[in-house]
Amino acid sequence: MQKKCDLYFYGAVKSARLKFIELFDKNFVYDSEKSYVGFLHVNVDRIKLVSVVSDLRRNGIACFNVPIAYRDHETISMETALDLATEHAKTFGATVAISIRHQKPPLFFGLLT
Repeated sequence: MQKKCDLYFYGAVKSARLKFIELFDKNFVYDSEKSYVGFLHVNVDRIKLVSVVSDLRRNGIACFNVPIAYRDHETISMETALDLATEHAKTFGATVAISIRHQKPPLFFGLLT
């Protein structure tokens, strides 16, 4: 069975391209008057959402797919996320750099030292 994912937008998105998501999640109804930000709250097979994400990115919409298990659980603070990333990076001899984007969720990158 495919893992179900949701679509996450970094910033506000108002695009008719989102209408196509109705094909993959019958509970989603596109509203042309609405701007979408953060989780879209759809449940789509990961493999199908990958093609949607690719299309949206090609058209300048910053987004990514997130397993719904991550969406549905309580989030952690920036400090806790940084601590976890730092501890994990240490296990393979790397340091952590924080994404230069000031958007949520926070993104961290491991840099080999």
